[in-house]
Order: sequence, then structure tokens, then C-alpha cells
Amino acid sequence: MNFYRIIKGWSFHNNRYVSAIAFLFIAFLSAAQTPTTSLEKLLTNIETSYDVSISYNSDLLKKVSIPNSDIDGLPLELALVKLLRNTDWQFEIISGKYVVIKEAQPDFFQQYSQTYCGSVLDAISHEPLLSANVRIKKESVGASTDATGRFSLQAVYVPNDSIIISYLGYQSRVIPIDYFKKQNCPPVYLKVASNKLSPIIVENQKKAPNFVEPAKVSANRFNIQQIGWIGGQVEKDAFQLIQVLPGVSNGEESATDIHVRGGGSGQNLVLYDGITLYHFGHFFGKVAAVNPAFSEEVTLYKEGVSSQYGGRTA
Repeated sequence: MNFYRIIKGWSFHNNRYVSAIAFLFIAFLSAAQTPTTSLEKLLTNIETSYDVSISYNSDLLKKVSIPNSDIDGLPLELALVKLLRNTDWQFEIISGKYVVIKEAQPDFFQQYSQTYCGSVLDAISHEPLLSANVRIKKESVGASTDATGRFSLQAVYVPNDSIIISYLGYQSRVIPIDYFKKQNCPPVYLKVASNKLSPIIVENQKKAPNFVEPAKVSANRFNIQQIGWIGGQVEKDAFQLIQVLPGVSNGEESATDIHVRGGGSGQNLVLYDGITLYHFGHFFGKVAAVNPAFSEEVTLYKEGVSSQYGGRTA
């Protein structure tokens, strides 16, 4: 517990150091995941591919491993630069047929390094794009643009190589590296990416085996004018008539408090010529608000009603 408190307190007051440690940890983790090959084996492959003889101290190089690098099609000199630039060794080519590997001088590889710079802008507004991703296709070298859209990176010049520029929401561009070598920090314009979605077609799905067609739903229909009076009522009442049907009950002894198959009275949908009625009772629900003199047919749906009725119970 004490150890946890010490670390927590230290990180709170030294955020920049914690960030640096986290960054280094991620960098080391990424490097550890990069495939590597023995330098001695790579030099042997170069001897075969370029028909040269390479002289080196096997005891010193046999334990050295470097990340895999694409050197196919490169001149001998550039191939050696790509292999050795991040090691403690340099090379010397003698008469085009012999290569000597020896301890590297501090500035030896600077002569092969090129600086590539430019700016990434919006194609329409010409506004700079911050944090655009810029990387060299055949090199493990990349950079991000600053607030002004500018970028700068150093890498070994490889003929026919390209620089890939990408930004979220924009179309990526692949530009020959010679374009940046011949010009002084040229601008690069990116267009907004227009991703067209495939059309969505809504169709009827296959009906389930227990699906009930709306036309086949059982319904109770009756004509108020053709039905006699119910005892205890002063006039014909559609709600009182419904309460005598199977599956319908009245729990509060009122004309409008109807329960269909155990459902609550608030779950019922009452329509009068297509108009929804929210209050359909008078005198504390003892008398219905629907005038029987202007009503003809009453229809009661108790199950499987059409979706146009909002999935009500009744």
C-alpha cells in the first residue's frame, strides 16, 4: 500500500516524466514486435545477390540482429546504407567488387540522408491540416504536420520511393519522393473523402409461422341500434355492451373502466371515426361520452391487432 502511494504521488507531480516513460515503453514494445534478421545472414544474402565479396569480423557481427528492410532492386551502396545506418558499423566499397565492414564514424551516414519537407493543406479552403500523417513508403520513417500544416523528415533517398500523406476524413495521396527532392517544401492539397453508402432497401420479411394476418384477426362487431337495452341503463351504451363479451371485465364498476384479458384500462385504444379518445366518460365514469344516437357499429379487437394501432392490447 505504501509503495502504491509513493508511485501515485510521484506521478501526480511529474506528469511529463510519466508521459516520457509511457512513450518509451510503447516505442520499445513496438520495436520488440518488429521482425529481425541476423546481420551476418543479410550480408551473406547481399554477397549472393550483388556478386560481391564482403569482409567483416564474424565474431562481432554474428550476434547483431536488425529489423527487416526491403532492399530489392536497390543499388549496392543504398542497400548497405539501409542495412547498416542504425548499427555501429559502416562500409567501404572497393573497386565495385569488394566491401569492407568496419566500425562506423559518427557522421558517416549523414551524406546519404535527405531532408524532405512540405505542407499539407485543404484543397478547397487552403487551410492547414494539423496532425496529418506523413510517411515514406519503403522506410520506417514518418512525421506529423504542425499547426501550420508543415512537416519535415529525414531519410535515405531511394529511387522510385513515395511519400504517403493521409488525414482523417480526406483522401490519401501517394506522391513520388522526387517531387519533394526537386522542390523546396511544396504544398500538398488533400480533398475531402466522399464515402457513398450503399442504398438500403426495406422489404417485407418472411412471415413467421404463427403470424396472424390483420384481415384474419378475430373481432367482435355489433350494431348498437340493433341491440336491446341492458338492465339498469337509461340508454344504450357501447362500453356497457363491450363488458358482456368474453375476455372483457370491469374492475371498478364504471362504464369506461374496461380490462381486456387482464390488461389495464390505460392500455386500451379507443377510436371514434379514426379519432383517438382520451377521456370517454362522464360523471366519474358512470356514463360514457359516446352518444349512442350517433353511433352505429362498434368493433372490438382483443389480440393480434395491426401495427397501425400502435401495438395496444385492445
